[in-house]
Amino acid sequence: MNNHREKSAVKEKQMSAPNGAAPGLEEAEYAVEAMNLVRTYRVGGNDVMALRGVTLQVKPGRWIGVKGRSGSGKTTLLNCVGGLDHPSSGLVR
Repeated sequence: MNNHREKSAVKEKQMSAPNGAAPGLEEAEYAVEAMNLVRTYRVGGNDVMALRGVTLQVKPGRWIGVKGRSGSGKTTLLNCVGGLDHPSSGLVR
């Protein structure tokens, strides 16, 4: 018998709510949601749009990958979603 596994199973049941969310928290529809993100940089006298109306919805427990050409806005998107940068317009929650 593996007593460690039994204790882990009991602890896991005690810590999680019936729906799988943490106790006292409701499960969100999306773990990450970005709606209509626009990010514009000023370079010299020109505006450069790094993001143009990007919408992203990731459900809890899902893994995603972001793929695209160099300069397509991947890092800008992740920085906005992660709170390291702020979109010029749009919503991140």
